[in-house]
Amino acid sequence: MADFLRRVKTEEETEEFIAAFLQLYREESQYWERTAVWIERIDLAYLKEKLTEDERRRKELASRFHFAMEYL
Repeated sequence: MADFLRRVKTEEETEEFIAAFLQLYREESQYWERTAVWIERIDLAYLKEKLTEDERRRKELASRFHFAMEYL
């Protein structure tokens, strides 16, 4: 089962959405909470709002994700 989030056109856009999604998950999920449970808890509409409707926030999330990954 999958939910449609947004259609993307480029590989770079795909990578940005994935990084932003992962960072939002890192910042807002509970420790050891699975992504499916987290999405169900926060609601898909909230996720869409944060990632698809707010481009500035998405870019900030993606930037924080890439910054964090530099130190792993």
